[in-house]
Amino acid sequence: MCFDLESDGEKINEFAWKSRLGVKSEADFKKQEDGVAELVNLINSGSLIIGQNIKEFDL
Repeated sequence: MCFDLESDGEKINEFAWKSRLGVKSEADFKKQEDGVAELVNLINSGSLIIGQNIKEFDL
């Protein structure tokens, strides 16, 4: 799974990911919270996670 987040440091403004199940972004969800919850679930269940600036910012 590969993902990226855009944030102002307080709130996530944009997110997207690609996994074996397909590609999704905030545009695919009526409520942003639902998308973030799905992303967190994928991150917690994945064995390989790739993200830009993942250790210093996203997680």
